[in-house]
Amino acid sequence: MLKFVFIAFIVLLSSFAYKQFFFNKKGVSLNIMFYNLENFFDTINDITHLDDDYTPNGKYKWDTKKYQSKIINLSRVLMQSAKKTPDIIGVCEIESKTAIKDLLKHQSFEDEYDFIHYDSPDERGIDVGFIYRKNALKVIDSYPLKISLTKNSKDKTRDILYLKVIVDNKADTLNIMICHLPSRGGGKAKSEQNRIDVAKQIRKHIDKIGINKKWIVMGDFNDEPWDIAITDILKSYDINDYKVNDSNLLNLMWPLKSNKLGTYNYQGKWQILDQMIISASLNQSRGWHYQNESIQIIKQDWMMQTGKYQDFPKRTYIGTKWTNGYSDHLPVKFNLIYNND
Repeated sequence: MLKFVFIAFIVLLSSFAYKQFFFNKKGVSLNIMFYNLENFFDTINDITHLDDDYTPNGKYKWDTKKYQSKIINLSRVLMQSAKKTPDIIGVCEIESKTAIKDLLKHQSFEDEYDFIHYDSPDERGIDVGFIYRKNALKVIDSYPLKISLTKNSKDKTRDILYLKVIVDNKADTLNIMICHLPSRGGGKAKSEQNRIDVAKQIRKHIDKIGINKKWIVMGDFNDEPWDIAITDILKSYDINDYKVNDSNLLNLMWPLKSNKLGTYNYQGKWQILDQMIISASLNQSRGWHYQNESIQIIKQDWMMQTGKYQDFPKRTYIGTKWTNGYSDHLPVKFNLIYNND
């Protein structure tokens, strides 16, 4: 009995020491990643989704073997592509809770993660989701924001996922939005109004809760940091060249423009479609704040195509040919660090 009590005490003490280290030690980081998982469908035919192509008898012959291989590949990117495994992962193009659950069952996640997901009205059933390390933060609120489009009110698109999380033991909170804006189908100019509509609704929700709070807005915006929906509507500007105004959001991606690298390669030209955006309150030096120059587009050789499509991300299919790849997008990441001085 005494031995049991002693072991329990040691476990409790270790847990307390970990929390004190993680939450109070100056310079401890929180690693944040976003990744477009590219058509991460389960294999089950859902009559409420246009998912027939991604079923065993569908166009892509999407069976258990290919599905499990996709899980292994995505797990490798999420957990092995960076020096520090992520504490927060925003994802898009994921079909269902089943798909996220199956992903997190992979051994590389070691039962350390949980997730938030809501089904959206997107016709194909592809949604956004939130994956997080359970001992790093606590989700205290979450809900989907339903989106309406002005050009065609009957057109359905992905919800925006809003979350409020506690990231330290002093109730310091982060407000997070995970986005997947409408595609450029039909051309950038013809589809731009759809992205403007969504950007307006994102900004409206931020202003409703309070721009003075700590915000992270991440996602596949299907626009680049300097496009109208991101600058004029969302009011997100270059973090290194923005007007001193706490009502502005700060786009972490601008400094990467000169690197001639992006997150998506379209006809041989890199575009920065996947972005990380923060509020001015996260660009200060106290509490949780942005670690300067920590923004990164993750590009490893093993994540890329070779041969004819060299320097393109290795995707799951080229046409209908299964290439056993990862995604047609590259992930992005950055760090927050903590300072309680």
